[in-house]
Amino acid sequence: MATRWTVYLASLGTPVGGDHDGSEYLERHSMIYDTSALDSDYSDKDNLIIYDPVLTREANEAGSFECDIPPYNTGYDEFDTFKDNVSGILKTYVAIYRDGNPYWQGRITEVTKDFNNNKHIYAEGDLALYNDFQCKITWADFEGYSDDNGRVMYLPLKFFTTVAQVPTNIPYGAEGKVTSPAFTYGIDAQLSDALLMFSTNTSTDNTGDVVYMSRWEALKDHFLDGLMDTYQDRAFIYTSRYQTGTSSLVFKRQLNLLLFGTDGTLIWGESPETKQTVEFGKNLLDMNVKYSSEDVATAIHAYGYTTKGWWIFEKTTPIERVDYNLDLIAQYGWIEKTISIDGQSSTIEQLTEIVDNELSQMVSNTSIVTEIEIKAVDLVYAGEATDHLEFMKRTHIVSEPHGIDGVYLCTRSVEHLDDPASNEYSFGKTTHTASQRKAISDRKTAKSYDISRTTKSYVVDS
Repeated sequence: MATRWTVYLASLGTPVGGDHDGSEYLERHSMIYDTSALDSDYSDKDNLIIYDPVLTREANEAGSFECDIPPYNTGYDEFDTFKDNVSGILKTYVAIYRDGNPYWQGRITEVTKDFNNNKHIYAEGDLALYNDFQCKITWADFEGYSDDNGRVMYLPLKFFTTVAQVPTNIPYGAEGKVTSPAFTYGIDAQLSDALLMFSTNTSTDNTGDVVYMSRWEALKDHFLDGLMDTYQDRAFIYTSRYQTGTSSLVFKRQLNLLLFGTDGTLIWGESPETKQTVEFGKNLLDMNVKYSSEDVATAIHAYGYTTKGWWIFEKTTPIERVDYNLDLIAQYGWIEKTISIDGQSSTIEQLTEIVDNELSQMVSNTSIVTEIEIKAVDLVYAGEATDHLEFMKRTHIVSEPHGIDGVYLCTRSVEHLDDPASNEYSFGKTTHTASQRKAISDRKTAKSYDISRTTKSYVVDS
């Protein structure tokens, strides 16, 4: 049975009647594309034609949908810049269904009309809705552990569930934009947090700091690139939505989190493996395999200062400590990682303890990443009774000529709704630590790392 794609223009609102908790939204929509109608003798099927419909999804990104809508399409006039005094841009959504099941949703942010009056629309994925909501971050609320050196370890899952929850008490129900974390901060999350915090980014900043930012900035800059910096290429967020059961047009939207260990083991979240495999000589059409080095460091250089004396006799002296790992230097060469203790007096012994702790983590954090970009035939479109290759699901990929035989996460997909043979899928990123395999010739130096959330310098005169 052929896969059926349907595309709708939609407006979102608050459900009427029933018992709703404020996180649900009602989707009112009108169809602009239906592959089953195009393949039939449906008399008005020209009204359901769009051209070049392409859906792009990528982990930790909003993703997008683009297409061209001709003047004779039934939805051509449904998203004018202002219709009935309502903006067609930002308030008009695109909802995509596959075989009758909700698949993707995003809002129109750009409309371009060409010489032939076709409208090219660009819709951004609903992860971008987090840009519309601000949050207040009090870092002390997420402190899990602190030592005598002023180093603080934060609870990442507590931070995630707090920031990911868009308030439900916003007027007009936030116009259907409410998104909730896929899990609550219950006992399972709390127990996992107690372990995760020891592998997250640490800070010597004042934990009394209160900062204000968009929820997207909090998720991207302070969660993925901040607290979870050591999980680069192993931490992924993405949205999904599901029907609540109260109505086929009432949904909830949630933000999902996946965390993987350095050996590829899933340590948080749900990412089932597809039954379909990608195999050389069967459904694999093309492959590019990229190897890169991430978070490379082979030496630790710690800075601080010590204070002696009292009152006007007090004297402040800068101190530093350097150490390195010979095995890593043999593989990568000398690459320093600088850390500092800002704003408080310390000792050589304290710096030594910090350096020793960082060295013990350095081997596991210095890693080699494998990323696979493939073109493959999704065997469902070839009539095989199996499941689809799927974004944010894992797939077994086997190609003996390329030396590939493993299970990889689909982190990016480009799907042509009218031409599935052109679909592209990116798998990875599977991380292997430096202790698990030797370095390869292709490498890149990751961005500079500082133990503080915000890079600082401390200058004193003795």
